[in-house]
Amino acid sequence: MHPADSRSWHVSIADDDLLIHLALFIRDTCRLVVPPNPSVPPQFAGDIGCIDTFSASQRNQAGEQWLSWWNRILTFEAASGLGTLKIPSELTNRLDAAIIVHQHLFDSPQLDALAEWPDLRQAAELSKDAAVRWWNKEGYPRHEGGPRPIARDVSMAAIATDVADAMSVPAERLKACVSILAIQGRWASTPLPGFVLCSRLIAADADQMTALLAAAMRSGLEAAPVALPATTRKPVILPESVLPEPVILHDHSNTVLVCERILPYPDGFEIALRREAHDGPRWGVEELRLRRYPKFAGLSVHIQFADGREELLDDIERVDRVRPITVSPFTRLESGDDTLWLLVMPLPPPGEVRITVTWPERAMRPTTFALEGSRIRPSPRPTS
Repeated sequence: MHPADSRSWHVSIADDDLLIHLALFIRDTCRLVVPPNPSVPPQFAGDIGCIDTFSASQRNQAGEQWLSWWNRILTFEAASGLGTLKIPSELTNRLDAAIIVHQHLFDSPQLDALAEWPDLRQAAELSKDAAVRWWNKEGYPRHEGGPRPIARDVSMAAIATDVADAMSVPAERLKACVSILAIQGRWASTPLPGFVLCSRLIAADADQMTALLAAAMRSGLEAAPVALPATTRKPVILPESVLPEPVILHDHSNTVLVCERILPYPDGFEIALRREAHDGPRWGVEELRLRRYPKFAGLSVHIQFADGREELLDDIERVDRVRPITVSPFTRLESGDDTLWLLVMPLPPPGEVRITVTWPERAMRPTTFALEGSRIRPSPRPTS
């Protein structure tokens, strides 16, 4: 999300919305047949693979259910971006509100949020892990020239001034939200007042973006408040950690780094690294804006399996690469940005797994801990 604020108007521009792209991934990879609707974008750009396990009838039913889910996603994404989400006074932490919305829309791994749409829930169950891997490898936008995801010739301040004058309204009432999608071709839609969906090609066109933003600011005057779907977060159910207790990797020079958990899944495992630092970031402001994981800048992780396979993640900002071991960084809203998660695939063979962490920027020399690979296995699901 790249907010652009002044004292009198507000524009949110996002080209990194995981939930919207995850929904599109599920639609495309499961080949769901979605009823025609102006809010439904074209297919993804590029090849994302195909899960061909549904009958034609199932694809039609799941496609209809997907459209209902999509409309619900857009409602809350628009409200979050426009600032029209009504947050109760007793909920003082805005992160809690974001997590509540996310759980209401897509509460992986349980997927209870999709319980009313059984065919869609099945499609999501089959494709959600591949969707996250695709996002980490190819989908997440990386801006070589800076963090701005739209054409540089677009002046939002000038647009706001023109719209305020034309509509004879105070500039502080103007708001707009833009979500830029990794989809094919030139496409744009305004499914809700003040809320624009568009392709990356449209976002790069200064004239079209100027027109879309002006129209969004005008329609945003009619954006209605949206109530938060709940006031408490649901507990997040994760697999049991294979670590008997957290492992302190570094405790020196105002920084503590702990491996809190290692969570096993059928096709890999997750590592949770949590930091506590008592001084400020050691990067410039502009560099931090370009980074997905600024609080872990400079960290490297080396993973070795007993059969000789290994992988060095020497830059947590890099694009994922296909290796005998794949290591993909990601975050969880409920963990906050002081925890870095690593998805490691595949599961290790029996024998010693060595994990070495180095963080020169925090005066941390290579630190290795090991565990038995055969222990990194998910618990068998109970049978009825």
